[in-house]
Amino acid sequence: MVKQRMTAKDAKAIAESIVPELQKHAHRAEELRMVPRESMELVIKKGLLQTVQPASCDGQELNFRAHVDVVSTLARGCAATAWVVGVMQAHSWMFGHMPPQAQKDVYGSGGDQAVAAVIAPRGKAIRKAD
Repeated sequence: MVKQRMTAKDAKAIAESIVPELQKHAHRAEELRMVPRESMELVIKKGLLQTVQPASCDGQELNFRAHVDVVSTLARGCAATAWVVGVMQAHSWMFGHMPPQAQKDVYGSGGDQAVAAVIAPRGKAIRKAD
């Protein structure tokens, strides 16, 4: 099955179309201190995690302007969802720079997986004296 390619304009329009639904769940994000499952399922179903994900990983391979437009549009519905989607989009973009075997291990035969990675570990190791 060939995935339908979207333009940056399409991605923004898709994000705009789900703002009302995200608004319905936004209060739960605050209560739960996490993005409600319904919100993430909607984002995944609409293909918005793949906005900047490379085509080699079955993504849309749009530019970072599209990334910013999608995230800022989603924020009108739920800031928490927008933040998580923005981080996950960036991480899926990073995965396109990994070796092909790593891409295959993560994405398999399709690119619908949600990816979260550690970009810059915080803190430092300190050896304590005995």
